[in-house]
Amino acid sequence: MADRLPPGQGALQNWNNIDSNKPEEYSSEFVIDGNRYANVTNVATGQRQLYFVQPISNARGLLTTTNADGTITKGGNYDNFNQFNPGKLAAAEEASKQASIKLLSIPGISTPTEAAAIKNSKEFKSTSVGQNSASDPGTGDDLSSATTQIESLNKLNEKGGAISSDSKRNRDIKNYPENNLLKYPIDLNPQEQDFISFTMLKYSPKKYADLSTLGDTGTIGGRGDRTSGSTVVLPIQPAITDLNTVEWASDSMNAPELIAASLALNTILGGSEAATKSVTDIINLIGKGNEDIKSLVATSLAGAAAGTKGLLTRITGGIVNPNMELLFNGPQLRNFQFNIVLSSREPDESKNIRNIIRFFKQGMSVKRSNTDLFLQSPHTFQIKYNYKGSEHPWINRIKECALTGCTVNYTPAGTYATFGDGAMTSYEIGLQFSELEAIYDDDYENSGGKGNESEIGY
Repeated sequence: MADRLPPGQGALQNWNNIDSNKPEEYSSEFVIDGNRYANVTNVATGQRQLYFVQPISNARGLLTTTNADGTITKGGNYDNFNQFNPGKLAAAEEASKQASIKLLSIPGISTPTEAAAIKNSKEFKSTSVGQNSASDPGTGDDLSSATTQIESLNKLNEKGGAISSDSKRNRDIKNYPENNLLKYPIDLNPQEQDFISFTMLKYSPKKYADLSTLGDTGTIGGRGDRTSGSTVVLPIQPAITDLNTVEWASDSMNAPELIAASLALNTILGGSEAATKSVTDIINLIGKGNEDIKSLVATSLAGAAAGTKGLLTRITGGIVNPNMELLFNGPQLRNFQFNIVLSSREPDESKNIRNIIRFFKQGMSVKRSNTDLFLQSPHTFQIKYNYKGSEHPWINRIKECALTGCTVNYTPAGTYATFGDGAMTSYEIGLQFSELEAIYDDDYENSGGKGNESEIGY
């Protein structure tokens, strides 16, 4: 389908069509208080969707869907975001609305019928849709309408979903446990104290790209939007380290191998004509009379005929130059180890510790289908070091991780000691994580839109 933009308008600044099959939907991103959001507006219906953009993976999590008639549906990431970012959603909602107003006010972006319906709808009736709006999305100055929307959202009952579409045997990702935010110590204030957070994500396999686009993009495919579950917040642990590695290996190619490779490559790429030229070049090379070339060819042919290895060395005392060098072999995935001691000071804190341990152990568990014919991937985790409510610019970032190992020491002090209710006085957990994807150069430029000049990055 063709772009709905009227002739002469060109590409809209900060807006793009997210799906060529849905030319009526436009997407843009904006930042408020260090959080990235995405706004998707349907210029045919006036519906808008607000997403939270994960700072590392750039995955989008749906927060709210607002129709032109004013009805609001809470997205799968609403509760977790609102719990972890109290008071920040109202400004994002207002910025989303103002961004939609600016888009819808472009002449010709909607058909006359669509524009009239949107302009007279409950959501946009008192706004400047249909005219050039001077409102600046992202300022969040007028929060009255957004605040009303958020209050109504708090009254909605969110529909729980199974871990997979075909299994009801597994716990909903939002119930690991039912609390959306687990803190240790229990009085930790995420708004004032630096901390490390572990957010559970519903695993999403890669969506493989159409082979027709592989030559253009060079990528296999990307992952879909994530559904976020509960979050565990802990003090930043000592011994913070990361290790970035790339695999290099020695490789060699001697002259006979080079000749054979050249002949094969030219034949594949150039066909019979190129193959004939390569053979001619090889004959000319041998016929030049170079003694080294003659010795190489003679001993190679003689050794092959007699089935003898090392004939050149036996005769001349030398070997064929292997042209040894170190070559790039591929990226490597990073692993992270966290060792955390949790000691309780009150009954509620003991319950939090128990739930934190359950959060990791059950979240990493393998999921089953209803029929037992298939096993499904465990949930994954987003790990963030946080400084004043935002991603820590002085500590490494971490991509989405799988929890590959979880150990629990129930007697870290070496003795069995419990409180009156049976809770252990102290626990020690060891967590081994592995990133799902390797680190690439452009990840540093894409992390939070800041680039590698203002943060350590990965």
